[in-house]
Formats: sequence, structure tokens, C-alpha cells
Amino acid sequence: GSFVGIFDPDKLHQHYTPHTSLIEDENGPLRIKVESITLDDTASNEYHCALITDSDGGISELLKIQIYKTK
Repeated sequence: GSFVGIFDPDKLHQHYTPHTSLIEDENGPLRIKVESITLDDTASNEYHCALITDSDGGISELLKIQIYKTK
């Protein structure tokens, strides 16, 4: 599966571990390889993103996901 995360590049030299989330649907982890992600839209507590998958010779997919900020 693939993971998505947000990190602060200024903290990478301080043994910083960014928060990541496994890409899942209602059936569990998706067995995909995400090659590219782009930010589509933002709201006050969420990001809307588009992802492209690569199956190495099979069919690639366009996925739309939402990432919710939590504290």
C-alpha cells in the first residue's frame, strides 16, 4: 500500500518523524502505488487531493481523497 503525509522540511534535521496515514477505503488498505499527489482544494480543516497510481504495466488510476486535520 501507499502512505500520504504532511511534513515540515525545516524540522527534518531534528530527528523529526512526520505524521503519515495509510491510504484505505472501507475494505482496508488499498494495494496501490501512488506516483504523484497534487493539492486540489483546501478548507479550514481538510485538504482535497488528486492522486495518480502506477501499476507498472497495468491500468493507472486517478483517485480523489480528503485529508482531515486533527489536533
